[in-house]
Amino acid sequence: MQEIYKIEKVENPEEKAEIVTEVLLDLPEWFGLPEITKSYINDSRKLPLWVARKDEEAVGFITLTETSPETGELHCMGIKKAHQRKGIGRQLYLALEEYGKQRYKYRD
Repeated sequence: MQEIYKIEKVENPEEKAEIVTEVLLDLPEWFGLPEITKSYINDSRKLPLWVARKDEEAVGFITLTETSPETGELHCMGIKKAHQRKGIGRQLYLALEEYGKQRYKYRD
């Protein structure tokens, strides 16, 4: 039976920072430099962010940064170790991509 994860956009800046903190602290192999981790946490407050939840637990997130008025790109993404390799990153990316299609122009 496949586990169910809920993907939702988060608006509250402090909730965003809490989610990013919780997830990145679970990934010291990738986010082990305190000043860089702090930067991602601070940036998350002002960037669009989507969270993946299992029940009420935040298990992953993705943030988007605007690179110009017409384009955006993935800023940061993390999935807690216990929930990796379950398709959560793909679900988060698809949510970010859908938002981007509505907001930005894509050129060939």
